[in-house]
Order: sequence, then C-alpha cells, then structure tokens
Amino acid sequence: MADSVFSVALKPRVSNLKLASLLLSHALAGIGCFYSGLSSYLVLALGYAVLVNLCSACGDEVRLNSPRRVISLRGDGQAFELVLGDGLQHYACRQGRCCVTTWLLVFSVRSRTGEIFHISIFKDSVSAQAFRRAAVALRFGG
Repeated sequence: MADSVFSVALKPRVSNLKLASLLLSHALAGIGCFYSGLSSYLVLALGYAVLVNLCSACGDEVRLNSPRRVISLRGDGQAFELVLGDGLQHYACRQGRCCVTTWLLVFSVRSRTGEIFHISIFKDSVSAQAFRRAAVALRFGG
C-alpha cells in the first residue's frame, strides 16, 4: 500500500453514536413486538430475542481487543490494508457500494483469502481529519 490516501486507527475509542443507534433501533424493535398483535408468549419471546441481540451487539462494540475487530485501516478508497485485533494483516478491495454520510461511513471489503469484512466508521470514533479523509477517499475513490 504505497499510495495510501488515508489511515484510520479504529481502536482508540468506543463510538457513542453507534451505541445510541443500537439502543434506539432495538428499542423500536421491542416496541414493534409489543404492538404487533401477537400472543403474549410470542411477544415475550421476541422481546427477549431483541434484548439478547442488543446485549451481544453492545458487548461486541465495547470489547476493543476482539480478534475479529478491524483496528487499523489504510487505503485509497478501493484497495485497503486492514489490521485486526489479533494482529493479523489483510489486504482487501472494496466490494460493491459504500454509504458516506456526515456522521457514518459504511462499506464492505473482500480480502485476498475471500473473507468479507463489513466496516462501519462512526464520526466520533476517530479524529475529525481522519474521518474527513476517509469519507472523501470512499466517495471519490473509483
């Protein structure tokens, strides 16, 4: 990766925006279960499933040293170098489209070994300059 346009260190902070979006989406799912018109047993079962999924998602987010977590990312918008929590390094190319908003970047990459990584970068989890450079590279990089 000699022509890296941006470099993002994803490990330092937990994203409060991501935690808030997880809480809001799961709360809406729980409310949807309650107003679904299903029997009370099914409502309880679905509500429990939503709660378990919320706990699992929040646990994955706050566990910064997870072996499958992408902790470092360098790239030019099409080709990337990923470093995972277990120290393994992967070279990957962007797969499909990406979503670039003012507070969130979402894209997928496929490594040379065929593994697919779905990456979401929230604005509050990296420095403002790193987020801006990554957003520009993803939007205009190929």
